[in-house]
Amino acid sequence: MSHSSDTELDKWYREEHVPLIAKVPGYRRTTRYTLRTRSVLSALEPSLPQGPKWMACHEFESAEIPWDLLKPIDETEWTIKIGPGLKDLDVAVFELKRVFPKAKER
Repeated sequence: MSHSSDTELDKWYREEHVPLIAKVPGYRRTTRYTLRTRSVLSALEPSLPQGPKWMACHEFESAEIPWDLLKPIDETEWTIKIGPGLKDLDVAVFELKRVFPKAKER
């Protein structure tokens, strides 16, 4: 996702959004990333084309996501206030297939 104010988005995420998600049964953790560089693979040159600036990965114990418990989290006063500044919002559900070990040092 992206937002018109990185500061506002970060504060909302840290102070409300993630703490509320963390209360949902089956929640494991959230990892957040910010875009540093982005490349169009056909060009193979670092660039920053349009697209989301932030990515969050919310991990749950099961592939059965408790949407009924998550829906109210997106209906809080603060979420509604921050909503108009959100763009590039995309939600996907992935299933973990494998964790690769760190490469051995030579």
